Amino acid sequence: MSVYWQFYGFDYERFLSIRKDLRAADSARDFEPMNENAMTDAILSALESGEMKPSVARSAMIQTLCCTGEPLLLDAGLLRIVSRLAHNRDTEDLGEQLEALLGGGTNLDSWLHPTEALSGFLTPQQTIALHTKYGQVLRRGGAVKGRRRRQGGLVGKTEDFLRQLFAMEARPEESLRLLGELIAAAAEVGQGIAVTAG
Repeated sequence: MSVYWQFYGFDYERFLSIRKDLRAADSARDFEPMNENAMTDAILSALESGEMKPSVARSAMIQTLCCTGEPLLLDAGLLRIVSRLAHNRDTEDLGEQLEALLGGGTNLDSWLHPTEALSGFLTPQQTIALHTKYGQVLRRGGAVKGRRRRQGGLVGKTEDFLRQLFAMEARPEESLRLLGELIAAAAEVGQGIAVTAG
């Protein structure tokens, strides 16, 4: 089984507006005021038929209503990247914050546990702080240090082609760049970020 994470922008304001109703929701009727689209309708149908428990429906509603944009899919290689960041004195804070987010439970109230896929989220303020740390680390060149890979040339192009062909994990530098772009975009519009695990 392969492990992966999906990162999204997170509409924290929207989350705050549905939080109270979600916390109290135990039946399909309780979820009805949040039924806004085909996805939420499917959640309600699954809840009514008994295919989904209320705790799972809460998580699914948050994902459907609060996670924004296209997901950034990062695979198990992300753990190695974050671990290296956490064990490097210059990038320790950034690595620890990402480890906590991937580990699950960040900002999740007890009524959201157990979650099926939603691992956690950062508030807009936490996202701005993470963006600041991220920028400092990348400006210092403190990104992931490891085995030096050949860039460019026929070998590099062949490696990139094979990586795409076999859907292999992204290079650490590419994963960090993509994650940094998502964090920057969310911080720019005053959103948080959310992580789901699969």
